[in-house]
Amino acid sequence: DGAVYFPTAGYISDPQLACHNLQTAALATGRAEFAFGQSVVEVTREAGRASGVRLADGTVISAGVVVNAAGPHSSAINALAFPDPAENDMRIATRPMRQEVSYVPSPPEIDWSDGGAGMVVTDPDTGVYWRPEVGGKILCGTVEPPCDASFHRYP
Repeated sequence: DGAVYFPTAGYISDPQLACHNLQTAALATGRAEFAFGQSVVEVTREAGRASGVRLADGTVISAGVVVNAAGPHSSAINALAFPDPAENDMRIATRPMRQEVSYVPSPPEIDWSDGGAGMVVTDPDTGVYWRPEVGGKILCGTVEPPCDASFHRYP
């Protein structure tokens, strides 16, 4: 029994909009380019460190810093960056995983504009969570369902 309160914690209700905002800000600098619909087939290396990526169409993009932002697919990019697993000091592995979520209407007496908008409730014993969602709804979901197969087919 107990609870933890993190006053500065939060979540992103609209990840697609958040990514679009980051893209817009990066493009506004005049120093960013985006290659949508491209697949990374190699992480190029120089002097023992990542120096860029090679795309499926053969394009090579060199960079002083390579950031793996592949989300649940980041383990696949790590495998490209470290062909010899002994070189990989990453201790965190990721994998795509389905999660069940539903959006339900909030009870009429609940007003999320009163400061509860950042509240997230999680019960790790039962594997469920809920949080407020835009439009006066509640998002209810499960965490790490054991029924999810640990594989993914890449297109």
